[in-house]
Amino acid sequence: MLTAAGGAQGQGTPAPAPPPADPAPPADARTYELSEVEELPRPLNVSEISRLLMASYPPSLIEAQDSGSVMARFRVLEDGSVDSTSITITESDNELFNAPTIRAFLRFRFRPARIHGQPVKVWIDQPLAWVPPAAEGPRSQAAQPGAAAGAASAPPDVETYSLAEVDELPRAANGPEFVRAIRARYPRELQREGVTATVVARFRVLEDGRIDPESISITRTENERFNEPTLQVLRILRFQPARVSGQPVKVWVDQPVAWAPPQE
Repeated sequence: MLTAAGGAQGQGTPAPAPPPADPAPPADARTYELSEVEELPRPLNVSEISRLLMASYPPSLIEAQDSGSVMARFRVLEDGSVDSTSITITESDNELFNAPTIRAFLRFRFRPARIHGQPVKVWIDQPLAWVPPAAEGPRSQAAQPGAAAGAASAPPDVETYSLAEVDELPRAANGPEFVRAIRARYPRELQREGVTATVVARFRVLEDGRIDPESISITRTENERFNEPTLQVLRILRFQPARVSGQPVKVWVDQPVAWAPPQE
């Protein structure tokens, strides 16, 4: 028997169907690390988040004047919203802060990360320091995180704030330069092994946006071989300073630095 195309075909034997093609992955399927993007994501609704954090402080912990810190990991999408299914608590010194941390981060909105001018998805490891407002009685300005909700008085010059206390968070002013420095200072002896690691450093950002070099310390590390390179790259980082009532203030920052082998 001949087929319509003129080729011979065995009688009663249908031609085998071609195997189904694998579905093509979406072009934007990849989620990047902070060290891979050219423009870092920037928060857009800091004042709203600060007010939410103050309103969400667990009452029992206000009474006990307990503070705490939580580290969360989440994905920021191309439109600047937080992927609600991606938020995980990676470190916490008090579980009572976990749920309000997640609720606050669900409300975060960002200017998205970008590569070659195009918005991309990116992973963020975000530390959050919880500092209690005074339970009762008069408060000194130094202990008053109510400034995050818009207190009118000017901040004292000597105060160093936590991130939860400021109206405007500090923002990296030279993000692309910082990212390039991370790539350039990746230890050469680790490239062949393909080692990745995250190092968290704590430092104080001054009113002019510079990092106080005497304040830098490593608070958590996945690989000590990245500690010194982390200290080196942080010294070039510059910020738009934190503000309270429109005035620049000193602020403590816990900054994760993600290390990955540079792409060839």
